[in-house]
Amino acid sequence: MNSRIILFALCLLCSLAMGTANAQSVPSAARLSVSIVGEVSSEQNVRVYRYRLSNDQGSHQAAAQFVIAKANDVDSEVIGTPVGWLYNNNVGDLGIIGWTALAETLVRPGQTVTGFELRSEGLPSIVDAFVVGFIPFDELPKFAHGEAPDSLPGTTVLENSLKLRVLGPGLPPQDFDPVTFLLRIIELKSEASTLGWIDQSGISNSLQAKLNAALESLKRGQTESARNQLQACLRELEAQKGKHLTADAVGLLGANLIYMLDRM
Repeated sequence: MNSRIILFALCLLCSLAMGTANAQSVPSAARLSVSIVGEVSSEQNVRVYRYRLSNDQGSHQAAAQFVIAKANDVDSEVIGTPVGWLYNNNVGDLGIIGWTALAETLVRPGQTVTGFELRSEGLPSIVDAFVVGFIPFDELPKFAHGEAPDSLPGTTVLENSLKLRVLGPGLPPQDFDPVTFLLRIIELKSEASTLGWIDQSGISNSLQAKLNAALESLKRGQTESARNQLQACLRELEAQKGKHLTADAVGLLGANLIYMLDRM
């Protein structure tokens, strides 16, 4: 595929060859409501990310494509694909990796699909993801002689899709600094709370207090105290997993805390 990445490519290419119409842009491929749950496990320096995609009953489209933004300097590859889906480790030059459904395996409203897996050296972070809704043949633009214009709005995944924030591989720091890295963990924890991955304010505040205490200890040069506070944070993550913390939150914060503790 080239950098334009025609949405649901086979359908659009067929439509373009079918005649003329006045439409000058591709219809919205974001008329769906989707949730994605991610989890991560570690195998030495490599991490495996697994995803479950659910299309809400009230969606107006089936989900046809699911892609994740990836850091260009981190090796990532698809290692698991649902039956009836295709994968691409590098979608055009867009810096995304992901999966595309065949017509018979579209995720229709009310359905859930698992089996999306990728392996990466990237450190768990919160990254952009894009889900493309299926556009039927009769809604797609048609052009004289089957020739689309060079510039056609709505033909790339990045501009015509539902955008989400999900657990995914990010860049590890080039130079590890405990204070800077802990500030990054605090940012991730804040966004995880905003995303609903931590669903109780009391738990969020408790984790925040432990992270803040560790930060102050590091600023005073009290490394051992900081280690104890970070380990207490890890224990709370495990205790709240599946209760008030989703697998996304536990995987995200736990992996980063362990990464930090191993380098202190």
